[in-house]
Amino acid sequence: YVLTTTNSACPNSDTILITVNPLPNFTTTTTNVLCNGASTGRIDITPTGGTSPYTYSYSNSTVSNVTTFSSVTGLNADNYTVTITDANGCSSNNTVSLTEPTPLTNNTPFSAIDSCNNGNATVTITGTTGGTPPYKFSSDFTTYSLDSVINNLVAPNTYQITIKDAHDCSITVNVPVTTGSSFIPSPPLFITPIDNICEGKTIVITDTVSANTSGNYIVEYFPSGYSQNSPNKNIIINSQEDNNIDSLIIHLESTSAGHCISNTTTLPITFVQNDITLTVDSLICEGDEVIFNFDSESSQTIDLISWSTANANGVVFNENQIVLDNPSLDLYNLKPQIGGCFFDFETTIALDPDCTNDITLNAFNPNDALSENQYFNIDLDAINQGIANTVTIYNRWGDIIYKVSNYDNKETVWRGTNPSGTPMPEGTYYYTVEVPSLGKSKSGWVYLNK
Repeated sequence: YVLTTTNSACPNSDTILITVNPLPNFTTTTTNVLCNGASTGRIDITPTGGTSPYTYSYSNSTVSNVTTFSSVTGLNADNYTVTITDANGCSSNNTVSLTEPTPLTNNTPFSAIDSCNNGNATVTITGTTGGTPPYKFSSDFTTYSLDSVINNLVAPNTYQITIKDAHDCSITVNVPVTTGSSFIPSPPLFITPIDNICEGKTIVITDTVSANTSGNYIVEYFPSGYSQNSPNKNIIINSQEDNNIDSLIIHLESTSAGHCISNTTTLPITFVQNDITLTVDSLICEGDEVIFNFDSESSQTIDLISWSTANANGVVFNENQIVLDNPSLDLYNLKPQIGGCFFDFETTIALDPDCTNDITLNAFNPNDALSENQYFNIDLDAINQGIANTVTIYNRWGDIIYKVSNYDNKETVWRGTNPSGTPMPEGTYYYTVEVPSLGKSKSGWVYLNK
């Protein structure tokens, strides 16, 4: 600007510079109040324009605060006038609103009855409004759950149930718990312990308490967790459900109003495990003994072992094995017993094919005084056991002079004659023995003496 002054006829002038500073601007970020009536609101200011440094003013109907900080906390829900002033004294303002949720309330009257006086009362907390859902609940001020059902309340007592919303705003409601009058059955009583239950079998145990005339018996197998119900005092225990349990936990549930449950009875129980193994060399030679050997992986004591075939049987006590001399070739049924429990095994004793290599041949004399020396005795297990065979006798030129099936060292034998019954001359002869079922054959010589 140019300022001109005139005094009489003498004018004078000067130049004046006027500077207009821009107004400061700002943006705000707000954090609303979390719980009704709390002072957790916040306003954050970000200045733009103007000349720093700035001062800030926050005011509502009751509070006015001037500060050099661009953030203010601890505010109630309200409308605030926010003013920013820069270094040139220029200022601008705006209105900012902070909100809060409605009050968290529950005016529902609650109560619960511990009907069986066993600390099992239950209350469901309903009627909660306001705040910020979802709500969570606690009966001990420590552990919270979204489940509004509060269990295991003991009478007589008054519980303070804490209700919290999503922002941990909380209120408490009182729940008085009173005692009930329902019938509480006596704990079941059994003869204990139960030992040596056979695997795969069932037993019946009976509650001996006379007052327990009706109810539902709940039986839990421990530690497996398997459970079953029984409608009367005669409880059937099925060992097939779990043979690894070491006890039964049993209580009685009343059928009267309240369905109260008795205290539990723990019943030790022992199952006989079927962990027995049989080892036996089932292929033998004539005259051999057979050893049936039994072992228990858990070192259970075998009380006795019984055995039987189609034509024979026997038993041994307090042994883990059966030893049979010169046994018959047959199917053997074996039953080891532990604590009254029998376990079934079957095995067949048969002739070892390799035994056909052990052939002892004798010279013989048809005119000998002893009948057993009057024929060719082929001491071969297959023949002595009656296994199908074919025996052929040759002279020194390879001619067949005798051939027969099922040689048996008894009736069907070679007595030193040809097929027509004519006695053969003294000398050395040759033989073959064929046992087709065993895939074996044998050849050699025999001397016919006169």
